[in-house]
Amino acid sequence: MQFFKPFTYFIRKPGGFMNVLCGCVCVLIPVIGPIILLGYRAEVAEALEKDPDLEDYPDFDFNRFMEYLTRGVWPFLAELVVTLVAWLLMGVAVGVGFAVGAATNEWMYGVLAGAVLLVPVTIVTMLLMWPMELYTQLSGGFNFGAAVRFTFQFLGRMWGQMLIAALVFGFLSTLLSFAGLLACIIGVYPAAVIQSLAQQHYVAQLYRHYLDEGGEPIPVPTTK
Repeated sequence: MQFFKPFTYFIRKPGGFMNVLCGCVCVLIPVIGPIILLGYRAEVAEALEKDPDLEDYPDFDFNRFMEYLTRGVWPFLAELVVTLVAWLLMGVAVGVGFAVGAATNEWMYGVLAGAVLLVPVTIVTMLLMWPMELYTQLSGGFNFGAAVRFTFQFLGRMWGQMLIAALVFGFLSTLLSFAGLLACIIGVYPAAVIQSLAQQHYVAQLYRHYLDEGGEPIPVPTTK
């Protein structure tokens, strides 16, 4: 796994900073902006999957606004499903925290227990999100049963590497977000875009390892 390249490949090519700026515009547009960014990321996912060096990606083109919006709906639905599962798990973590607090009559213990449980919940959410989202990006649709099947096949082969990647990604993303806050706060927007594209690169690397280990590829429509 290349851990640092995902945070730099997106800005090293000519026009890279303009792509980050376009991504910032998407982040600032309520509701549909993030969906547009997800649609663009779907095209980035395709390009990275085809490039042996995992560096090639298309420039953001606002003239393809509707194409991005249409493609972004499917990964958005995938994120929504995983988020609902995450909320259920977070509810369990909060419930355990309340139970510990009530049993010990020390609410600080309850808060601590809930906070500790939220860490694995966050990691599990990320591990589910990455392959589920990738399936919708490359398949160009949202076949729930097939996406879930692929997700668990992917996790079965790659959970160890995914766990390491998720921990490193979370650490580096936190540092980048902190740097964005120091940059007069407005730096959080380009930081968020770079994190989003870095995540795409991490998933592309993991998918390539998955295929190398004999994993079943995601069916890609022949019309693409």
